[in-house]
Amino acid sequence: MSDILEGTGNVPPQAFVKWNDPIGNPLVSINRDGTITTQGITFSNGTEQTTAVNTAVIPTVQASLQAINTTIAHTISISAPLTTLYTVSLYVSAPGTGAAGHTLVVTINYTCELGPEIITVVVPLDAAGITMETYPLLVLGGTSVTLSTAYGGGATNDPYNISTRIVQMP
Repeated sequence: MSDILEGTGNVPPQAFVKWNDPIGNPLVSINRDGTITTQGITFSNGTEQTTAVNTAVIPTVQASLQAINTTIAHTISISAPLTTLYTVSLYVSAPGTGAAGHTLVVTINYTCELGPEIITVVVPLDAAGITMETYPLLVLGGTSVTLSTAYGGGATNDPYNISTRIVQMP
C-alpha cells in the first residue's frame, strides 16, 4: 500500500482527496474549503440530467452566529454573489426568566424575484422553550440576506440562546 502524500502527484495541494477515471482524467475532488468539485459526471433527478463541470455539489455556509446566554441584539448578513437558493436555519431557546410579554423578535430580510421580503419570528422570553425554523429562500444575486434580533414587549436584557446559519445551496 502506498502513501497518499500532498504534492507528490497523486493528490494536488488544493484537494484532500481526488478520484480519477481509469485513464487519469479527474472526476471528483474534495477540496480544503469543504467544497466538492466534479468534472464530467451526470446527475439525474428523474426528469432532467445535468453534467457537472467544476461545480460545487455541497452546501456552503456563508455566515453563522452562535451565542449562548446572550443579552444583546445580533445581526449577520451576506451579499449573495449570484441568484440561487439559500437556506436560513434558526435555533433559539429561552430559559423563561423574562417578565410577562417579553419577546425576542428575529427578522430575516432578503430579496427574491418578487422583490424585498421579510420573515419575522417572535420568540417568547417569559416561558422556557425552543424555536427551530428553516427557510429555503431564492435570493437574487447582488442583494443581501440579513438576520437580526431585537427585543420586544418591553424586554431589554432577558437572556436567550441562538444558533443560526445562512447556507448557499448547490
